[in-house]
Formats: sequence, C-alpha cells, structure tokens
Amino acid sequence: MTGQRAEDLAKLREVLAAYCDVNVSEGRDRLRAAVRRSPQPPFVASFRHGLEAALAHDTISPAELTGLTHERFDDQTQVRDYLRELWDEVFA
Repeated sequence: MTGQRAEDLAKLREVLAAYCDVNVSEGRDRLRAAVRRSPQPPFVASFRHGLEAALAHDTISPAELTGLTHERFDDQTQVRDYLRELWDEVFA
C-alpha cells in the first residue's frame, strides 16, 4: 500500500467515525454539506480517494466498520453496500 493510499484510508476511517456514527445526530447531513461547500475542506479529496479504495479493494472489514459507525455489519457485502450508499449520498 502506498503512503498516499494509507493516508487516504486513514482519513476515510476518521470521517466515518466522526460523521457516520449512528449516535451522531445529522452526521451524514453535515458530511454532505461539507463536501458540497465551496471551497471544499482539505479532508474531502483524501476522504473521496479513501472511499474509492475501500470500495475497490475491500479495505474496511465488517468488524472495523461496526467499530467506526456503531452500526452492525455481518459481512463484506453489507460493508460494500453501506459504502456505495454513502458514496451516492455524499458525492452523487
């Protein structure tokens, strides 16, 4: 894994914990607003690349995503579905 890719995945994990925790009220709405803000906050590009990598390479496990979001994920398919939904919600 390259240094930049590792940094992007670390940013993805940080953003998931901060904005996608089921206990954080309106977290995903705040994330979507931050991504659409102009100019974009510095974390957005790294988060986007990390999310792309996670979708392409399954770098986030069900246990890890459960720990980050406090939502239960039993298998990799559920993780991929969640990350795709997040992509569509934030970047579409």
